[in-house]
Amino acid sequence: MSPAWRTDHFEDDLEEWEGDVDEYEKESGEVFPLTHMKAIRTEHAPEDVKGHLLLNASRIRTYQQAKDEVIAFLRGKRKYGSKKKKDRSKKDDDAMDVDAVTWKGGKKGKK
Repeated sequence: MSPAWRTDHFEDDLEEWEGDVDEYEKESGEVFPLTHMKAIRTEHAPEDVKGHLLLNASRIRTYQQAKDEVIAFLRGKRKYGSKKKKDRSKKDDDAMDVDAVTWKGGKKGKK
């Protein structure tokens, strides 16, 4: 079971691989050892994830803890928002223009 994981889609590929392991277990009637799963996942992880797992190995004991740690690490690094920044130098036809405020009634105010 040597997965081909993509660095930029590691979380998705990990989930798909775990599904493949489940399917293997159902078809073969054998249990795939969690220690092997942990080793395979660590071996094929992106370098930053691998480093994070190795640095925190003393507190990460189970496969599920490691998986949760990987997902939290990846989601913490994720960048949200549009990749394309809006060009604010161009005039938008729908934009409100509030450069000036005028009052009807002249210069008289309340007395």
